[in-house]
Amino acid sequence: MTGLISVNTISNQSIQSLTLSLIDSQPMKSTSQVAKFKVLLNHLVCYLTLNTQEYWHLSVHQLEGKHHAQIFGLLQHCSSDDSIILQVPEKLLKAWNISDVNGLSVALISIWDDIITQDIAVLSKGAAGEVLFVEIMKIIARGLIDTKEQN
Repeated sequence: MTGLISVNTISNQSIQSLTLSLIDSQPMKSTSQVAKFKVLLNHLVCYLTLNTQEYWHLSVHQLEGKHHAQIFGLLQHCSSDDSIILQVPEKLLKAWNISDVNGLSVALISIWDDIITQDIAVLSKGAAGEVLFVEIMKIIARGLIDTKEQN
């Protein structure tokens, strides 16, 4: 799916109560790994949505043909428990010069592939979520810096 959908501002309370879960959590062998990953992503959601008027909803889907990789795709809404939702401020995506969801998918899946894939299947302490979180935060930080420079 291409194109972007703008949604109304979501309250902090509803952000806190978002249900985060993984589609096909095969790469993460233990429940604690998955739980830790969800917590880290919840922090990311809260960080991204602070003082923001518009969001793009991104959901994680397993990349076709691979068992270890997952890809971020666009959803208008998510009412089920089978997706992780990341809400990314529109101004950040514009700062990254990403014109559609495919561009963002490529950027995020490359993080997953390069940083996570080699380690996630054999991980015993659940650190994969931390690594992914840190790498995504680096991209967000760069986007914030770029946005400030443009303004």
